[in-house]
Amino acid sequence: MRKKILTAALAALLLLSGCSALVEGEYRTTTAHRETMEDKSAAPAAEVQNYQALYSALFDMISSREEYGVIRFVGYDGIAEADISEACMDITYNTPLGSYSVYNISSTVTRIVSYYEAEVEISYKKTARQMNSVRTARSMFHIENLLHDAIESNESVIAIQTDVSDMTAEGVRQLVMRLFLEEPGQFVCEPQVSVHFYPDSSEEKIVEVQLEYPISGGTLQTMREVLSDKASEIEVSAEAEGRGAEGLLALAERLAALSEYMKKPADPIESSAASWQTAYGAIVSGRAGSRGFALAYKLLCDRYGTECMIVKGRLGDAQRYWNIVRVGENYSHIDVSALAEKGGHAAFLSDQEMSGMDYRWSPDDYPPCIGPVASDLPEEDAAEEQSSEPAYPAFA
Repeated sequence: MRKKILTAALAALLLLSGCSALVEGEYRTTTAHRETMEDKSAAPAAEVQNYQALYSALFDMISSREEYGVIRFVGYDGIAEADISEACMDITYNTPLGSYSVYNISSTVTRIVSYYEAEVEISYKKTARQMNSVRTARSMFHIENLLHDAIESNESVIAIQTDVSDMTAEGVRQLVMRLFLEEPGQFVCEPQVSVHFYPDSSEEKIVEVQLEYPISGGTLQTMREVLSDKASEIEVSAEAEGRGAEGLLALAERLAALSEYMKKPADPIESSAASWQTAYGAIVSGRAGSRGFALAYKLLCDRYGTECMIVKGRLGDAQRYWNIVRVGENYSHIDVSALAEKGGHAAFLSDQEMSGMDYRWSPDDYPPCIGPVASDLPEEDAAEEQSSEPAYPAFA
């Protein structure tokens, strides 16, 4: 009971203070005398009278990332060796701070006349900078914002302390993927995402998200800048057609003419870089899959100030990505990769038309698409609207 109460109290203190740390640790205690390092004699000693004070003293040492400390048991109401062992194990394995950063804690307890003295040595798996960079979040919304900021800053490791109870590793990965689909200008290649909780079984924990990119952070930023410049060129070119439906169709046609559609790269290096499934692949590299085209079109629509989203579905038996875009007061489908693959003119299509061409998606996840009314279309497309034939060619 004593351990549970103290663990909960210190976990709450950690959440408020923003301190943090991680990693699996091991603990050992000995009573044999050992030589000390030269600078240890200057280490201040913390005096404790009970278990709670002992626990707090050890916790403060880790919070400050001290590697060595002395604890004096003066008028102590428990058993020094047993209690320091219990406290070290509890902090190392059951608190966010300990499980995130501590590798090992060892102690030597010595009797000195009327009191006991413990020399404590702590080794860490995290640097002081890593421990100090842990953020604090109290909701998934806040976690999403922190991830967004970290991604924008090219951080490869993000550590967040939180008490969100229903969080799962898969949920965090899906959150990163959602940012990937909503922020096409930030992701010029797809990262490998790994998620770890410290401790794994506690409501109060540190979530460490690792984003492994196939290229360096400096190169990522350069690629983002190149992507932004190229997108601006396409945007300026399409603006000659107008800012309404004409401009949106022109964006799709210019994008489709700019890049080659491919189901999978033949070059393993290009495949491993994963940029072919991003806006960078479609706009800069000139080769992209359906997701790359969908991300590129969303990026262009975002710059245009037009609501646009990415649809993840299927075309026949294959996974497929395309866009839903708001045209006037209505929503419509548009698959730019189909234009790049099959040719033809860009067109806005309804749910019924897409279904008729063997596209499948989850309708509950997206707004209904009835297609634009004739007044929303350029004159030549308004005339084509009278035909019942879909604008895209049929797919096998």
